[in-house]
Amino acid sequence: MSIISNQLTNSGLEAQVLRALAAAGPEKFFELADLLPLAAFPTHQTAYQALADAFTTDQPAPADLPEAEIPSGFNLDSAAAELAELARKRLVAEAMERAWAGIPVKPAGEVIAELQEAVARAEAAVRELSAGGVTFAADISSDVLRWVQEFRAAREATGRAVIYPPTGMPALDRMVSGMAPGLWALLGTPGAGKTFFAIHLMVQFLRQPDAAVLYVSYEEPVNRLVLKAWCNSAGLKWDDYTTGYGDPAALQQVARDFAPLGQRMAVMEGNQNTTTAHIRAKAAAVKARTRARHLLVVVDYIQLMANTAAGNINDRAYQDAVRHRVGAVVVGLREIANRLEATVLAVSAMNRASYRDAGTLSAARESSDIEYSADVFLRLQSGEQDIPPGAPRPVELHVLKNRVTGQTGMIPLVALVSQSRFGEAASGGSGEDCPF
Repeated sequence: MSIISNQLTNSGLEAQVLRALAAAGPEKFFELADLLPLAAFPTHQTAYQALADAFTTDQPAPADLPEAEIPSGFNLDSAAAELAELARKRLVAEAMERAWAGIPVKPAGEVIAELQEAVARAEAAVRELSAGGVTFAADISSDVLRWVQEFRAAREATGRAVIYPPTGMPALDRMVSGMAPGLWALLGTPGAGKTFFAIHLMVQFLRQPDAAVLYVSYEEPVNRLVLKAWCNSAGLKWDDYTTGYGDPAALQQVARDFAPLGQRMAVMEGNQNTTTAHIRAKAAAVKARTRARHLLVVVDYIQLMANTAAGNINDRAYQDAVRHRVGAVVVGLREIANRLEATVLAVSAMNRASYRDAGTLSAARESSDIEYSADVFLRLQSGEQDIPPGAPRPVELHVLKNRVTGQTGMIPLVALVSQSRFGEAASGGSGEDCPF
């Protein structure tokens, strides 16, 4: 901790800023309040809190502030910025020191993972230093206009009906404008095809040459996940190949055809040590390695991610722990979507009480956080049950929430079991937005 105490703190400057703030009065204090959180005063936190309390309640500045001589030409704004920068550096140093401590006793791979997580935690902590600033609309008018122009330019550049990577289902694309960045929730009853639908969306996403995917799986082993992706892309029945009936020569050609997409598809097997900070670090690495403009992160599924370290399933404390962990996972995935400008697809189990109620948002098992945090909320509902094995199976896709365009509704789909694909029940589309 010596670098933090010796090089990353400046008690003299803290005292000078406190004295200068007291002399300048409440107006200047509130101007700099967003820049100066309590963590910016590690030596004189009590004095800073007392000054804040006094000004907040319209009281005069405390008389017992630390002694300090204010030099001529002292610039309060610059001094406050320096304290804020020191606070940010301390957070980074503390995170890195915790990871560094494990180097002598832990395997190199584990240390690298911890360093990646430490960096992600430090970045999040630095952002959270501020209580939140105020932005006036007039100050960002040009930024908003430039932002809107980017959407127009993207549509003209792609020539597609949607500006984001399409889902392969025209009705869904029209409703959500493709797979826009943000947090997407995908719910469904057991057997509705949540994982297969996630794989379908992943393959469609990868069809765009500037797109990459990180698929975090808690159920599917890597080899089976890749096999399902191959079969989805080529329209083959995946379980023919796991039962010995499929043609290996045909699959070899599929593997060759899929190779350019496979270069941008990364799979991560989740375990009890996997955190959202770890996922974020891996996702950032995938995006950098592939130089992708669009990034999709799939987590399949969030309850299993929360369950891995929650405890004894028979304990009441277990249930509370799972709810808390699911909520924390959702917050972490929201952070990944925001910071990496990624589309994050969170696959979620449903509570049993919602199995028959297709039109509700409060269906996510162990968590209501996802219904508030999600930008797009999808639910798969199985249709008619008496379907012969291998025959197309009707499925309803309910778009229950949509912050992208505001449109919601139900889209009838068909699970094409013999092709390992999903399609719209009455599509009629063609071309890039309807590849099958």
